[in-house]
Amino acid sequence: MRQLPTSFSRFFSLRTSFEICKGWIFSKLRFVRLFASFGLLLFVAACANQPNVILKTANGDITFEIELADTPKSRADGLMFRNELAPNAGMLFDFQEEREVSFWMRNTFIPL
Repeated sequence: MRQLPTSFSRFFSLRTSFEICKGWIFSKLRFVRLFASFGLLLFVAACANQPNVILKTANGDITFEIELADTPKSRADGLMFRNELAPNAGMLFDFQEEREVSFWMRNTFIPL
């Protein structure tokens, strides 16, 4: 078996170590980019569920921040257990169709 010169084997092992570290670093960066993209996607999705409604009046425009309750769970929870609500904020209950509904304001701590 032929042995390689010492300087060559030392270079080869350093280069291999560098390639391994470079691959490890790039895999970590790929994970960080993926995680950041997912966080941004969640942020955009959360913002998309709160439309602003603008009422045009003789005295000027009034903007309301509206939370949309469009799932059975969000409609059932409503404003329960909230201790505060922004001055121009509210909740819109979307039942997808015209029907008679009733509301029970149980555990609603804020004035309506």
